[in-house]
Amino acid sequence: MYDGLAQAVARTPVHESDTCRFSLDAGTLRADMDAYDVRHLAAAMARVGGQLPPDPDRRTRLLRMMLDGLRPR
Repeated sequence: MYDGLAQAVARTPVHESDTCRFSLDAGTLRADMDAYDVRHLAAAMARVGGQLPPDPDRRTRLLRMMLDGLRPR
């Protein structure tokens, strides 16, 4: 990954997408999350991923932790 990916994700316009609304309605996304939260988390993961040593297992583990945090409890 590279820093340009994080910047591109962070600058992408966000609209309350049908996918985000569907996920909330289906109960697969935390009720206190919105499209902006998801976008900022994705940008943060892209930035961190670009700074980590090339360790696919660590990147996978971090991504799983982030996705677990998006799920309702």
